[in-house]
Amino acid sequence: NNKRKKKLLQLLGIAKVECIDKSISSNIVSQLLEVVGGISAVKKSRQYPEFTYLDNVEDIFVRRWLEQQKYKKLYALAINANFQSKTWEVKKFLKIAMEVYTKTGFKPVLMGGVNDIKSNQSFIDKLGFGYNIAGIFTLKHSIEIMKYMGFYLGNDTGVMHMAALRNTQCFAIFSGIEKKKKWLPYGVGHRVYLFETMCRGCLLRVCNQKVHLCMDGISTKNVIEDIELYINKRDM
Repeated sequence: NNKRKKKLLQLLGIAKVECIDKSISSNIVSQLLEVVGGISAVKKSRQYPEFTYLDNVEDIFVRRWLEQQKYKKLYALAINANFQSKTWEVKKFLKIAMEVYTKTGFKPVLMGGVNDIKSNQSFIDKLGFGYNIAGIFTLKHSIEIMKYMGFYLGNDTGVMHMAALRNTQCFAIFSGIEKKKKWLPYGVGHRVYLFETMCRGCLLRVCNQKVHLCMDGISTKNVIEDIELYINKRDM
């Protein structure tokens, strides 16, 4: 079970095994690995089964945090990624977050691990609003909080897979380092943004081109329009 947990951590971009609660069973690890490990590309015709394993105390902890914010229009945002080649420009996320808030009132909840705390806080300082929960919640809490998020916006990361695990709508920014689309968010209806380039399938962790074409080619306008359309349809 410990080896499977290490594999899960690797896929989620978490450095230490201690970050996963010892209470997480082998069955739960298997479910997480199925979603995060790319089996979604084969079984994307259905949504993932309802996933609940928090006890009442933990669920109360999550709901209490949400109640303390006194704001219900929230969405999950992940601006970081394991590789530089999979990371969209922060200024593009800032533009989207500002426009989405101005037009819909939704505020971002920035997620991630301990290593993301500073960059998340810098983002919020520039934006002027939002919540930084990187490093605050356990893996179980992070998955549970996705149930209360309006949608997910961000890079191809473990946070994205947590959102998909909770059947939360994903607006996912993908680089072109993989030829096959095996890391797509699990389920149906997600919006994946991928700009085709001649160098697709490079497998590079750091882009060696002067211009990061596969990421720079993704338009913020399209993402904003899709999010607005989703929110408007959901609220009808």
